[in-house]
Amino acid sequence: MMAINMMFLRVFTTFLSLFFSNYICSQNFEQEYLTNSKINKSGTVLSYYVSGKKGNTLYLNDLKNHKVYNYGNINQNHILNDDFFIGIDQANRTLITVDFINQVIDSLIGVDDFDWIQNTNTVVVYNRETKILRIINLKTGFTDTFNDICDYITSLVSSNVAFVNNEQTVFYYSTFNNVSTKFDKFESKSKIKKLHWDKGGTNIFGFFVENENFKIHKYSKESNQFVFSSSIDLKDKKMQVDTMFNTVLVMKDERIAVSLKNTGFFEVNSGEPEIWLGSSNGITPHENKLKSSNMQLAVINIKEKKIYDYSESERLLKFVISGQEDDIYSYEKSSNYNFSRINPEIEIFEYDRKHFKKKYVGTFNAADQNIKSTVKSDLLFYFKDNNWNFYDKKTKRFLNFTKNIEDNFFYMNNEFYEMIDYPINQYLLSYKEKYLLFNGAKQLWLFDLVSKKMKQVKNNSNKSYSISQANYSINRTQWDWNISVKQLDYDNVVLTWKSENHTNEGISLLNDKEEIVDILDVNSKIKQIARGSKKISYIRESADQPPALYIFDFDSQKETLIFQSNLADTLAKSIKVVYHNWLNDQNKKRGAVVTYPINYDTTIKYPAIFDIYEQKKSTQHDYVTTILTNGNGINSRVYSNEGFFVIRPDIYYEIGSPGRSATDCVIDVLDKLIKILPIDTNNIGLIGHSFGGYETNYIITQTNRFKAAVSSSGVADIISAYFTFSLEYKIPDIFRYETQQFRIGKSFFDSKNKYIDNSPLFHSEKINTPLLLLTGKNDYVVNWTQSITMFLALKRLNKIVNLILYPNEGHVLMNKNNKEDASDKIKSWFEYYLKNRPKPDWLE
Repeated sequence: MMAINMMFLRVFTTFLSLFFSNYICSQNFEQEYLTNSKINKSGTVLSYYVSGKKGNTLYLNDLKNHKVYNYGNINQNHILNDDFFIGIDQANRTLITVDFINQVIDSLIGVDDFDWIQNTNTVVVYNRETKILRIINLKTGFTDTFNDICDYITSLVSSNVAFVNNEQTVFYYSTFNNVSTKFDKFESKSKIKKLHWDKGGTNIFGFFVENENFKIHKYSKESNQFVFSSSIDLKDKKMQVDTMFNTVLVMKDERIAVSLKNTGFFEVNSGEPEIWLGSSNGITPHENKLKSSNMQLAVINIKEKKIYDYSESERLLKFVISGQEDDIYSYEKSSNYNFSRINPEIEIFEYDRKHFKKKYVGTFNAADQNIKSTVKSDLLFYFKDNNWNFYDKKTKRFLNFTKNIEDNFFYMNNEFYEMIDYPINQYLLSYKEKYLLFNGAKQLWLFDLVSKKMKQVKNNSNKSYSISQANYSINRTQWDWNISVKQLDYDNVVLTWKSENHTNEGISLLNDKEEIVDILDVNSKIKQIARGSKKISYIRESADQPPALYIFDFDSQKETLIFQSNLADTLAKSIKVVYHNWLNDQNKKRGAVVTYPINYDTTIKYPAIFDIYEQKKSTQHDYVTTILTNGNGINSRVYSNEGFFVIRPDIYYEIGSPGRSATDCVIDVLDKLIKILPIDTNNIGLIGHSFGGYETNYIITQTNRFKAAVSSSGVADIISAYFTFSLEYKIPDIFRYETQQFRIGKSFFDSKNKYIDNSPLFHSEKINTPLLLLTGKNDYVVNWTQSITMFLALKRLNKIVNLILYPNEGHVLMNKNNKEDASDKIKSWFEYYLKNRPKPDWLE
């Protein structure tokens, strides 16, 4: 009798499991995407976005007054402080203001642009159509209106506004006393093209073009006069001053930097044959196209009435103005092209200010992430040989100042560091006005601007801290090395950390006593942190908890939920995701993120799908909805609901063996998990996209343990891919294999056997796993013909293979119908092979 009851219970449980699984799969709701935006200094108001099918809505949550406002069509450039919210409804050209103190909402129609001057609570608004400029003090309500304004510019430093009207009269406006100064009109047939402030916001420079000359007029309290005039054409008419005057920098000592454009012969005629010269630094037609659009530099010395032309029209020069003294450097990005790096080493030159002569400084790693400057110092910081160095222009000294420190300043997990300098993301944030903050892999470090030495920040834990982006905003400027940051004015610095296995994440503070204080430790993902003085806002999510916005109070140490997205997804809590990690027999790290089948039962054997790429442990807390369509892969939650294990293994690489490394890691994970989980070893699938597609192609040449596989936009033949020209980056794909993701570490000519050994094509006769290939016919990240190569090889060998090509699609499917089609076909492919479902019609 007991046996009968147990059998009935098991059958009934299976029935309920299938019923509930079908119910879950049919759950339908509109997915919400939550984005944290800003928090004011006092932490009383937050802004965040919720988007979905109906559009993108900005929410303002006024915690102090217990009010929530919402507006559509407002971008991230809105202003949020303790007193006001200011933003533009772009679709309706309407400026919206919310006064939090007086609880007043106002709007102004017909606004295209606005500037905010914090010091005087002034908003400057402009209507391009009517050319009306309004200057409004939001505290007092005082408004000045000016008509027929052609151009205006604000100085946040001095809180002044400059503008010019149709009659070419220039005005200087102080928002402190709401007084405008009208400058005398000068006799000229030309009109002002652009206005620019000096760095102090006291002098205005107007730029004109008259006949073949450009002129500069200076407006100040002391004078109002033309200060410079010169021909537009320079360097025998190969270089010309850019008469848009958008990229102008008023420097120290009455110097003005202007950009120069090339007027030479660099034209690409699509009707003529392209000539690729072996002697060219890069690929000739693309190099010439870059030269034709490249902006170079001239510097005007107002005192000397001279223009100094730094340009070299035949070269692809980039100029940088950096440091406290506006030092000028240049480099030619293509001078050291050998295609082994996506960013080749660059030769940097500096210019003597007195004689304007160019002098070679040295060869540096690419400027994109490896060279930094700061207004706090004239030192030039650069990353080379996996260490931070500086160049002191005054003493001409080079110094590696991290080589003797027991820490690493590069990313160790991606193995790139063994082939190319790849620093931890670093911005030169100042600390206590006497230090710069540096991020090590283990510790935080302070660079003393006086002694030029490093010291460690006190750390009483084993956590590895990172500097949060909440401490600064990112800017891109014409004359910077790459990216500059504007540091927020706070005494402490917000830090983040992750446990080694990414299971726990947290937030900490570096206080003004040079101590790190942990304030938050959670078993979920933390992202999009914004900060105020004593509070921060951030989003938390986990596999079983949709993204939610929280606020944390430093003083009370209290975390408060502000907004929970996707409340309709009531079944998310049923999802089970576990990160398993261990050391294998060779003492090597192994791990996998496992999404369990819904209503998991240890007595039932389940099919499994391995979803591969690189290290996947960081995905363990990712929230996924069943309505998210991923045409280039699988939705783990959908497959969980259909009774699959979804396994995302960590892959660790040995230089020179990307294919074998992937195989070893995946097999190790498979061997481990089948011992501890009820996986049906006869029904295991494999899928990967991009580099994961390559890994899939390779792994099935080494093992028959996968019953079916899907390769999306993957490489089949490393050798032919090595010699492919990338239309994405406009350079050959050689760099991918020598120093980037494929990690071969050597050129094809130095290590032919490694290229052959790691190419799936050369082992394709060993494949017995049915393979489905997918790609877009416009994919030039991984050239789409690689999928055709794999298809033709297996078809010639009479293997089971199918290929789906999507027209007008690139590396990632974007068209909704194509994404749904790919998802459906991948799902039916795996169901056919792993669950013995009927053969899908599209395979007939």
